[in-house]
Amino acid sequence: MHKPSIDVEIKNGLKANRIYLKSDLPAFFVDLYHPHIKFNARGFILLPGETKKIKIIQNYHEQFESDKIKVYSLNKYLSS
Repeated sequence: MHKPSIDVEIKNGLKANRIYLKSDLPAFFVDLYHPHIKFNARGFILLPGETKKIKIIQNYHEQFESDKIKVYSLNKYLSS
């Protein structure tokens, strides 16, 4: 099984920050990690052509870059 390429885009708003994820292949049990941030969704399936909107649910007032968020999926552990 090929590993998906998951794109991460951060959009900062006045009331909440959101993260948008897109994948080129099906990605199973997608999880996000950042040491100072909690997300409103974890362990979801991301399909090609789909955009998943994730909301940051913890107050974190510093700007951060998408490369600071680690994205994991079960695909890494599935064999061909």
